[in-house]
Amino acid sequence: MRAGRCRLLLVHGQAGVGKSALLGKAFDRRDGVIGDATVLRAVCREPESGTAYGVVRQLFGTREDEGTENRRWTRDCLGTALGVLDGYAATRPGDPGAAQEYATLRALHRIAGRLMSHRPLVLVLDDAHWADEASLRWLRFLIHRSGRCPLLVVMSLRDPSVRLGAEQPVSPTNWAEPTVLRLRPLDDAGVAAVVRDRLGSQSALIVQTCGRTSGGNPRLLHALLDSLTAADREPSSVTPETVEELGAEAVRALAASRLPSLPHRVRTVAAAVAVLDETRPEAVGDLARVPASQTRAALRTLREQGLLTRAEPAGMRAAVRRAVLDELPPEAARRLRTRAARVLSEAGEPVRRVADQLVHLPWPEEPWMADALLDASDEALRQGDLRSAAGYLRQVPNTAAEEKGETERDMLQVTLASVLACLDPLAALVELRTVLDRTSDARARARIAARFSEVALAAQGGAREVPALGEAVDRLDDVMAAEPSADATEGADLLRSTLVIAGIGTETRSPGARALVRNAAAGLREAATPAGHTPAERRTLAAQALLAAFESRSAPHTVDIAERAQAGGWADWLPYSVGPALFMADEIDPVMRIWDQALEESRARGDDWTHHEVLCLRAWTLYELGAVDAAMSDVRHALDITEQAPWRQATLLPFAVEAALLTVAGRPEAADARLAREGLLTADEGGGDRTGRGWSLLRLHRALAQGRRGDQDAALEQLLRLGDDLRTSGIDNPVFSPWWSHAVHLLVRRDRVAEARELVEETAESARRWGTPRAIGQSLLAVSTVVDRDRAVEVLSEAVDVLAEAPGRLCRIRADYLLGRALLREGDERAARKRLHRAVGAAIRCGARGAGEAASRLLLTAGGRVPRPTGDLASGLLTRSELHVADLAAAGLSNQQIAEALFVATRTVETHLTQTYRKLGVRNRKELAEQLPLWRRRDRRGGPVDTGAPHTAQADHL
Repeated sequence: MRAGRCRLLLVHGQAGVGKSALLGKAFDRRDGVIGDATVLRAVCREPESGTAYGVVRQLFGTREDEGTENRRWTRDCLGTALGVLDGYAATRPGDPGAAQEYATLRALHRIAGRLMSHRPLVLVLDDAHWADEASLRWLRFLIHRSGRCPLLVVMSLRDPSVRLGAEQPVSPTNWAEPTVLRLRPLDDAGVAAVVRDRLGSQSALIVQTCGRTSGGNPRLLHALLDSLTAADREPSSVTPETVEELGAEAVRALAASRLPSLPHRVRTVAAAVAVLDETRPEAVGDLARVPASQTRAALRTLREQGLLTRAEPAGMRAAVRRAVLDELPPEAARRLRTRAARVLSEAGEPVRRVADQLVHLPWPEEPWMADALLDASDEALRQGDLRSAAGYLRQVPNTAAEEKGETERDMLQVTLASVLACLDPLAALVELRTVLDRTSDARARARIAARFSEVALAAQGGAREVPALGEAVDRLDDVMAAEPSADATEGADLLRSTLVIAGIGTETRSPGARALVRNAAAGLREAATPAGHTPAERRTLAAQALLAAFESRSAPHTVDIAERAQAGGWADWLPYSVGPALFMADEIDPVMRIWDQALEESRARGDDWTHHEVLCLRAWTLYELGAVDAAMSDVRHALDITEQAPWRQATLLPFAVEAALLTVAGRPEAADARLAREGLLTADEGGGDRTGRGWSLLRLHRALAQGRRGDQDAALEQLLRLGDDLRTSGIDNPVFSPWWSHAVHLLVRRDRVAEARELVEETAESARRWGTPRAIGQSLLAVSTVVDRDRAVEVLSEAVDVLAEAPGRLCRIRADYLLGRALLREGDERAARKRLHRAVGAAIRCGARGAGEAASRLLLTAGGRVPRPTGDLASGLLTRSELHVADLAAAGLSNQQIAEALFVATRTVETHLTQTYRKLGVRNRKELAEQLPLWRRRDRRGGPVDTGAPHTAQADHL
């Protein structure tokens, strides 16, 4: 331009990429690059695109600064140009001919020439794709006649393939030899710079999530960061999950704001893409009833608007699809889904694609639709996709009743319940209860009742199943009275045994539910032991074994009944009846075989609910054995399943087991923090029924947490209330929950020794009846706290000898610790050191870091040397792969660099880092880099690990 030549600069880029910001910065008179040129600006808008010379009027209507002769001369020229445009507008209603049109072009060209004779002229058009046709004709006219004039025309456009103007035949790229500047989305470094500027230093995972969510689009990225800052979050509290959630909302809001401005045809194509979840022009055009050429043009417009992207397999992000579909009225959406299903079916597409459209309809409107849904559910079940199969089946039963009869509907609903049992057992019970309520046939009721009992065992949703089970038993009894049958009798027996297995040990405030369970247990207790020839008899044996275990009758007798219950081979109820009974009886090998097979069975059928529960049960078994790190691995796996499950709010077990493991690992504050995030740490204990297993373990942790916070009276009250509730629910076995051990300790500390002795005597009696070394040894440990000090060493020595026969290491660690402490009080430091040294070594080996720290402090007091850990504490908590990833991340490598270094996928690195953050209790890479070396240094010192928690917190379980 300064060389006296005309130049055309085209700035291309999708919406939001920064074209307007670039032009505004570059041609700002105060800090731009324009020098002394005359700069005329226009912002093109779609509503004005039909106004002839609307953009030219904006250009010549630019306000120049006041004060200089040059500025006044320029204003005169601009005023003259506006006069020309006013004259053109005055003749417009009469439709000026070509002569008048040409005269206007010439007049405007002469005025532009006068401006260029004085100074270089810069014409800046933002969003030129909305420019009116007349303005574009004049710009082309001007450029073709200003080859040797100091003229620069700058136009920002979206996708260069988008045609300019309604009927514009020539694109600006054909006017001259343009210089094209294509703005691309931000790369990783650009995203990192923006995030750092807005949020400060963030982990590479946060930056990557921001980049992936925004697609590198600056407008979307800033909208996302605005949402993060508007929520008053501390930068350190930002998580990838938060970024994903707010990013999806920002994408949806941006899409919703752009859709109304698009032509109707483009919106119709967008709706078809959203429904089909694909961008093939043929399929989209067929659904939208738009010709193929116009469909392609609409797809280009959507892509240019940022509503479609080539990076996504389907071309449209989920958040954009939601925004597009939200714009459709319900009736229009229904018609579009119906047409999509019909088009896909007629085109011979896979039946599941057809069914994916039908599940959005209120009901299958035509018979062929129900058949397609059934076929799709069969296909999904073969492929192991239970969630989709359940979605297909939900649509069918009512239609089946109309088309094929009530019996077919009930069969389909039972099938749906069988699928839901693997995904959401509580929802499965609702379906089965509905079928039970309307079924009168004795044989059918018996079959449905048997299935109901199996699902109820898996769900164990507290007292909610107990009344339903009791009602089902009563209904079957009535049926048998009127029409006796073997099926109905067996169904009633299955339900009675299930009522005991599912109801005993359930925390409930319902007197009716308690009475039902109590009566069923009394009947089972008085009944003869069956032979175990039929499934109902074996289920009864399992219920009798569990009842005997909970009531501390006799471990050998319980084991005998449990073994007979297994005689018929594998059954899905074994983990919930025989497994706990054998575990309390310290039959570790058989119970581990039950856990392992249950995991194999649930994995094979895609049963996430059972899988997560059995993982927790196996984790608790490993915890009692002293394999804390292995137990932590199992419970982390269970938590990963829980996070993605629809029944997340219906389970307590993984959170309760994790809290216990974190506490024994020396990190009770992390356990408290996790439960607080889940709303479980201070939940109202009188608020009705809890759901799922683990309620007693959770309440035990709450009580101990109260004690750690210094409220010993509240802790004792909670422990005693827990004991009362356990006895009310039918549990009297001291190995089920150690609440009584902690309660005795606190009673003695509160000088309530008489109450402590009474509690010890009650527990000792139950332990003697049960007869296992673990029960008797633990009761002896409690006895040692209420006897005279001169007898404590004798009682504790006996406890150590008894517990030597028990399978668990944690109880032996506790016994050695207490005996060492008693010996130290008696002045026998040598013997105390021997016991404490043994306790420390065992604690280190099994990962019980809390117990190890408490014993280490006492060992130092006794004049001993703390043994050096034989392994890396961090490596004990992390798997080998997690440790490798953690080391590289702490060294500052990005996820991509770590993946390349270890020859794994980036997603694998993200998974390992997520697990590492959870296990070490850190939130980002900065904290990881700080904490990981501390673990290493503690290992090299060979000393105890100081987690910063009070000493009493580490000794809770001792």
